[in-house]
Amino acid sequence: MIWKEIRPGKAKVPWKKLVWHSRHVPKTFTISWMATLDRLPIKSRLISFGLHIDGMCGIYGKELESRDHLFFECDFFRAIWVCILHLCGQHSQVMSWEQELAWAMRMLKGKSLWSAVMRLDWNGYITSIWKEHNRNFF
Repeated sequence: MIWKEIRPGKAKVPWKKLVWHSRHVPKTFTISWMATLDRLPIKSRLISFGLHIDGMCGIYGKELESRDHLFFECDFFRAIWVCILHLCGQHSQVMSWEQELAWAMRMLKGKSLWSAVMRLDWNGYITSIWKEHNRNFF
C-alpha cells in the first residue's frame, strides 16, 4: 500500500491490452512491446546510433528499413498481413504502422474469441516478421 503511495504514477499506454492479455505468449509479447515502442534494432535505428551498415530493406532492397516499412509497407510482409486478415474475416486495406495499431486497439477489445485470436495473430505476425528479418540480416 505504501509503495503505491510513494511511487510516481504513470499513465497507462492505450495499446496495453493488445500486447499483454491473458492468453499471450511471452516471446511474442516482448517483441510486440519493443516494436510498439519502436525499440527493435532495425537498420534505420542502428544507423541513427552511428553504425555503418546498408540501411535498405533486406527483402527488396529498394526502401530504407524502418519499423513502419518492415511491418506494413514492405510489399512482401504486407501481403502476409493481408492473408492473415482475410483468414480472420477482415477485408480491409493495410495502412501504416500507426493506423494499423489504432485499428487493432479499436477492434481487438473485449473477451470474445475473435478478439483473442486476432490479438494472438497481431503479436504472432510481428514476431514472425522479426524472426524472418533476423534470419535475412544475420
